[in-house]
Amino acid sequence: MTLADVHRCTPALLSDRCLPLIGCGLWLDREVEFSRIEHYLKALQPHHLDIVLDVALPEARTRLDAVMTLCGAHDVAPWLYVICDDDGPESGLARLASWLEEAGVSPAGMLVTPRAYLKSHQPEGPWPDGAGPEMVRALARQYWPALALGGGFPTYFTELNRCRPDPDHIDFITHALSPIVHAADDVSVMETLESLPHIFKSARALAPGCPYRVTTSAIGAWTNPYGKQLTTSDGNERVTLGRSRPAPARPVRCGLADRRGRPRR
Repeated sequence: MTLADVHRCTPALLSDRCLPLIGCGLWLDREVEFSRIEHYLKALQPHHLDIVLDVALPEARTRLDAVMTLCGAHDVAPWLYVICDDDGPESGLARLASWLEEAGVSPAGMLVTPRAYLKSHQPEGPWPDGAGPEMVRALARQYWPALALGGGFPTYFTELNRCRPDPDHIDFITHALSPIVHAADDVSVMETLESLPHIFKSARALAPGCPYRVTTSAIGAWTNPYGKQLTTSDGNERVTLGRSRPAPARPVRCGLADRRGRPRR
């Protein structure tokens, strides 16, 4: 690293900038320790919680009730990333509307995704049969006419780019991130940071002026849009598109510089 690579972070430099609202993500398709979730909400105090919810799962309502109660208790805005059936999505959305009404709660916003669209498809097709994103968003609009309804996917930018929403019919645009889609070694994971400004610029260009939300992102992947399942690992391997990833072999160090540009440790 040379001095030319060092960007001095001063109050004057940041005076016309602001950080985005920071939230957390939660996947309700797996076993959840709600006492642990409550601990994180207390400790991290996120602005919002993005909740991935498959309305077809038997445990969906119980888990949703519990997490919505926690969000209310800790003043955290819940955003629902709903997965519904491709065939007959109306029944799943009707159940969700009933659950929310009976609980007396409302999310801050919602994205609805047909289950088949969790997989990646080439732009030229073939595309899945059944309801598509535009159709399920129109159905959701009937149940929640005043709610912010988004376009995009709870997966990655690739899926968003291949199936672009009509910007005139969405209230926000969204996708997730994972740095281990192509490679999982330590250097590649850190180098992935260099791609983020380009991804952000491209996503914003798909819906100019529309609020942009980067959702449930982690180093590990929660789903694999490009294969049948996540890559299995013994817990020590660095594999692409795996649910978890071991800690770096060596600590990752960040470089700082004092006001004269001299490196500080």
